[in-house]
Amino acid sequence: MQIESILHKALRRFAETGQPKGLPADSVDRLRRMLAYIDAFGTAEELRVPPNFGAQYTRDFREAFVTLAGEHDVAFIPFMLAGVAGDAA
Repeated sequence: MQIESILHKALRRFAETGQPKGLPADSVDRLRRMLAYIDAFGTAEELRVPPNFGAQYTRDFREAFVTLAGEHDVAFIPFMLAGVAGDAA
């Protein structure tokens, strides 16, 4: 999967070149692992819930967040990486 865009200049440079200039030194290793994790997936959909948990668990997992958002009167964002990470094709 390819990340479509990164607004933070230093993070974008780090993702593109591996140069950590402008990033907190104590965050570089964690950011490297996070980017590798995202890159390992074929589509953004794969980042949601592992399929080996089963269809019922996946439905329950998604519905739990919708329910919590309603109970706490906050906006529900279905997938926070929508438009940020994924295949542009």
